[in-house]
Amino acid sequence: MNYHQTLMKMIERLISGEWSVSKFENEYYDFYLEEVPDKALSDEDSQFFGLVQEKLDWTDAAPDPESRSYGWMNHNEFIQLVQQQRDLYWNELRNQQPS
Repeated sequence: MNYHQTLMKMIERLISGEWSVSKFENEYYDFYLEEVPDKALSDEDSQFFGLVQEKLDWTDAAPDPESRSYGWMNHNEFIQLVQQQRDLYWNELRNQQPS
């Protein structure tokens, strides 16, 4: 199984609006933690996909002001963060490719 490709497809479904954050969390979270074997991803891949999983822990539909003060974000902010991180990840991968 191509775990990288599967995880990226999940992320694209979130960013495109095909999946809600709740659907994404249900599909992505346990798959990443339970199904992806150790060493199945490169260090760069693990860093990116792990960041997405960790940020899910700090996401709520409508965090209250106190939660926000601790770093919680709402669903739209999470989607924006994932999109920004995906773009940075892709740029980093492109820069590592030999010319």
